[in-house]
Amino acid sequence: MFDTVTLDEPMLQLRSGIDGLSAEDRDHWSSAALTERLTDAVELRDRLDAEVLRLTGEWDRRRAWEADGALSAISWMTHRLPVSRTRAQDDVRTARFLERHDRVAKSVSVNDFSVDHARVLARVANDRRQHLFDDHVDALVDAAEVMPVGDFSKVVRRWGQLADDQLASADFMEQHNNRHLMISPTFQGAVHVDSLLDPEGGALFTQAIDIMSPPDPVGLPGGPRTAAQRRADALVEMSRIILQGAKGTGVSPTNLNAIVDVDKLSGDKPVPLAADARCDLDWSGPIGRETLRRMLCDCAVSRVVMRGRSEILDLGRKTRLVTSVQRRALALRDQGCVFPGCDRPESWCDAHHLRHWVRDNGPTDLDNLALLCRRHHVLVHEGGWSFARSPDGAFEARPPDP
Repeated sequence: MFDTVTLDEPMLQLRSGIDGLSAEDRDHWSSAALTERLTDAVELRDRLDAEVLRLTGEWDRRRAWEADGALSAISWMTHRLPVSRTRAQDDVRTARFLERHDRVAKSVSVNDFSVDHARVLARVANDRRQHLFDDHVDALVDAAEVMPVGDFSKVVRRWGQLADDQLASADFMEQHNNRHLMISPTFQGAVHVDSLLDPEGGALFTQAIDIMSPPDPVGLPGGPRTAAQRRADALVEMSRIILQGAKGTGVSPTNLNAIVDVDKLSGDKPVPLAADARCDLDWSGPIGRETLRRMLCDCAVSRVVMRGRSEILDLGRKTRLVTSVQRRALALRDQGCVFPGCDRPESWCDAHHLRHWVRDNGPTDLDNLALLCRRHHVLVHEGGWSFARSPDGAFEARPPDP
């Protein structure tokens, strides 16, 4: 058991010394005497502050504050001691810093530099910079021993900026190395996209998506899309534009491989379930025949005649349904998507057959064609909307019957 008298003796001596200082009558002291006393008092205060921090570190390490039901050392000090929360946070941070760094703690204890020097170091050596600080602690301690606190603070802040620059480069490389874009077809034929981009790539992608996915006009038929739906549509349009540019031919047809049974494509009634009665999109799997009809509105068609599932009997030449001349004429006539209320440019549009060339034997000529953006092309085919040209030449769209 500790001797209470022995434990209290240093505190009694401190109190006695402070009482002696407070009892001094310094009215007649010389300026030199006042300067000397002030210098001594500040030096002693710094040494006392060093002991307070060492004591705080030991007390915090043992979590002694839990004995009174406090949730943290800072909350205990704020409510139990005559200190502000800011001072309590600073004391606890510096005390923990000294507990971790023996070199700094030893220099403070022998008065090689002040507690304020240590506080400056503690503020900059946060958890994020910790491993870099360990590499440079000797150089920073050497600087603290010869520099005033103000100058040392500037040096330490500069070190913190350099450390952050190094960490930012490391962070970027980690984020860059973790970049990915995974594309997975689902069982239903949709495609799931999961992506993680580094900050630069993410900023570029976000800016491009925002440009391509403005809010829908008020009152647009089909209702406004959600932001997520607009971004998804924008990604598809960006893909289309890139493919057009890669081919160097302006607006190009859909260029995807589909395997389809002719009877299934042309008929309206379900065909028997069989291995050969297929309507599949290469790589994605089964799709609805109305989806394929929409894709076939503006595409290049080539035939592949097969016997069974493995023997190719005839491989035909690819034929463009809507010619480049027709496409230019459509662009000049329609100027963009002709769905009422839509303002998508012609470069974002498909050439839609008003009477489909497969199901209705519709001709591929200008009177039977109209430009529709992908969203409204989907509404007309898969969405069940009725779309036609009125006798006066205007285009009319009607939603499906309830």
